[in-house]
Amino acid sequence: MNKKQQLISYAALQSFVEGIIIIDEEQVIQLINPIACRLLSTNVESALGKHITTITHMVKVMELINRKDIKRVTLPTESYEDYIISPFDDNHTLDFRTAPVIDIDCNQRIATLIKIKKMRSELAPIK
Repeated sequence: MNKKQQLISYAALQSFVEGIIIIDEEQVIQLINPIACRLLSTNVESALGKHITTITHMVKVMELINRKDIKRVTLPTESYEDYIISPFDDNHTLDFRTAPVIDIDCNQRIATLIKIKKMRSELAPIK
């Protein structure tokens, strides 16, 4: 991929309305967008290039992802998504979906895409 294609890909991922993290095979963060940083209470500088579990909340999530009994949704493209809902704090819950990033030329997994979004929380009762 040339520099121009990399820039376009990076800009596209940064513009998503969900949190996006891409980790390589060693679970090192290769990309994290601003929404993921906001949802996980971190920043790009402290996350990029670090192991995913350096983000405190991701320790538990990665343990769940690495288990074999989580909900796995098969997609029409014969790929899959892992689906995890995890309480973040007393105020909200995060929805995590992971999908493999496959190198088509060698048909090999080269990374994992993690999509994060905030679940709707119950509205507080009106007093």
